[in-house]
Amino acid sequence: MSVFILGLLLAAFYFLPWKDIKWGKIELTQTSTIVVTGTAESKEKTQIATFTAGVSAVSDNKDEAVNSVNQKVEGIINAVLKFGIEKADIKTENLNIYQQEESYWEEGRQKTRPGQWRVSNNISVILRNVDRASELSRVLTQTGATNVYGPNFSFDDTKAVEESLIKDAIENARRKA
Repeated sequence: MSVFILGLLLAAFYFLPWKDIKWGKIELTQTSTIVVTGTAESKEKTQIATFTAGVSAVSDNKDEAVNSVNQKVEGIINAVLKFGIEKADIKTENLNIYQQEESYWEEGRQKTRPGQWRVSNNISVILRNVDRASELSRVLTQTGATNVYGPNFSFDDTKAVEESLIKDAIENARRKA
């Protein structure tokens, strides 16, 4: 049996069209390659400043707490609009309404009962003229906001700058090549 398989393999090697097979070539040395790196730089001014302003209230009556917070937030929004911020740049960030549990002792056992209502609301404000950041901080603190965070400076839209830098880096690499 093994003689038959050996004979079959020898026949296959003899009759196969070896000269028509494309074997490719093996190179032990690397082909010649030139690598060019392009660079581009840009300095951009901060485009926007983001602030968060919030108010909170505590009351035995849920509706009173909600109304109090709503009035204070409305006052903040009106002051910010008067300052010159666009409506699209003012958004509710979060609203929390919850009732605390109060602990008390009765007949030697600790129990809980519904307590006061805590309500808070935070809005975010985007300032597009970052040179006026300190002015907006002053306005927010004078409106009755209990929490003010910011300014947090950032870029609004970087796509155009990124595309320009990529184009400049490619052009730089072409000049170097």
